[in-house]
Amino acid sequence: MPGLTTEKFAALLSAAEGGDADSRYLVGGAYLNGNGVMRNPALGEKWLLAAAEQNHAAAQCDLGALYLDGKIPKQNYFSGIKWLSKAADQGDAIAMAGLGSIHGKGFRERSAGFFERMMYANMSVDRVEAYKWFSLARRAGHATAEKDLWLLRRLMSAEQIKAAELKIEEYVQAHKSA
Repeated sequence: MPGLTTEKFAALLSAAEGGDADSRYLVGGAYLNGNGVMRNPALGEKWLLAAAEQNHAAAQCDLGALYLDGKIPKQNYFSGIKWLSKAADQGDAIAMAGLGSIHGKGFRERSAGFFERMMYANMSVDRVEAYKWFSLARRAGHATAEKDLWLLRRLMSAEQIKAAELKIEEYVQAHKSA
């Protein structure tokens, strides 16, 4: 919501306090960006978390990305993956692409010590899993997922691609009833 006025923010906050997930998401974003209200990352996190806990996919995706980037309150790898995964399971293409990036490039937890950072980076590189998530993101309409898949294919063996295709089918089958 670009250009949120103080009055519009007050109305959104009232709806958020009443439990409306969309309003909670928008209030969280307003606090994070200083849109219609003074910027306050802690309150932004609080409202995004409230919306995410109500299964608001966009809030889950944003919260996951913010935790991974270390924007609120400090970087948290496990919480970031948790929320991105919840959003991806609801079909959020951005969350799927985010999971693909994490598995494809690895992850570095800035708050961890040097040797722990190396452990996290080595644990999170999984091109088969990255291929799965980028493929699912492409199916869900993510614009750049095809480019990411093209790059991954150049780094993967035929066996890895076959394993990824199997994982995609398993995921699709498991989420058909959801």
